[in-house]
Amino acid sequence: MVLIPLEIKKEWTEGSTIVEADWDNIRTPLLSFSVNTNNNFAQLGKDVFGSTYQWDNDGNPNRTTSLVDSLLFADQNYTITGEWTFTTIPDLGTVTTADINGGTVDGTVIGGGTPAAATFTDLAATTFDINGGTIDGTTIGGATPAAGTFTALTVPAITRYYSVSTAAFVCSTGVQEDDRNSTLGDLNNVNGSFASREFVAAVNLPNGATVTSLKSYFYRDDAASTIVCSLERYAGDATNVQMALCTSASTAGDHNVEDTTITSGTINNSAYSYNLVVTIDNNNAITDAKFYMAVITYTVTTPLI
Repeated sequence: MVLIPLEIKKEWTEGSTIVEADWDNIRTPLLSFSVNTNNNFAQLGKDVFGSTYQWDNDGNPNRTTSLVDSLLFADQNYTITGEWTFTTIPDLGTVTTADINGGTVDGTVIGGGTPAAATFTDLAATTFDINGGTIDGTTIGGATPAAGTFTALTVPAITRYYSVSTAAFVCSTGVQEDDRNSTLGDLNNVNGSFASREFVAAVNLPNGATVTSLKSYFYRDDAASTIVCSLERYAGDATNVQMALCTSASTAGDHNVEDTTITSGTINNSAYSYNLVVTIDNNNAITDAKFYMAVITYTVTTPLI
């Protein structure tokens, strides 16, 4: 399809009179040409701006942004060959998939043969596999583990156990009024008058540990005899806090009793010391009650060094 040219044929001679038919020969092609011109402009406007576009015939622009400045490729699939050069794209919009094989991001090379260094203010990753490089001078992925310096290192809570045998206890009276069976590992009160006696053992747990339970193991064969085991915290001003208490069961035989209701459970070795205190009260025989051991359960969130 081509544009139809304007053709006006002169049908009169010089000096002759122009009649109506001569004017028709001028008017008809002019009207046809103007109709064709209007139609072509209408077609151009609709091709460029859409089928609803209309001319206003006032000489003023209908767009605040020129067509060149607002050119969009929307909802289309395009294959672009060759090299396109842009100065700045203010807003690229949303790109579903982008495969970037070259160029730079703020000076960082993309797709280079040799990986380039990059500095990030904040980097979050679900999975991170570091096989090389350094963290403040600490080698990563070396054949020999390197030393590292950390301001604070926190790990998930780890449960640990601290057991205290009968060999650790001394009688608080200062008199040796106990009998220890090295085969069975038990502790007896051998006071001749069967009076109650107290035995004490030092407890050394890691600073910052959290005590979660105290369990006492014992034997009794007399309903009137008792064994009490407690975990005590002592301050430097002669005051103390009973952190946990286990009292023997009333039935005969071997038993263990556990207390998980811990008071002041966080260990602070800079301000307090800690002891286990066992009180054995026989009824009428030194074999009425025997203490075997105590186990303290605690957790730590800082690696032990």
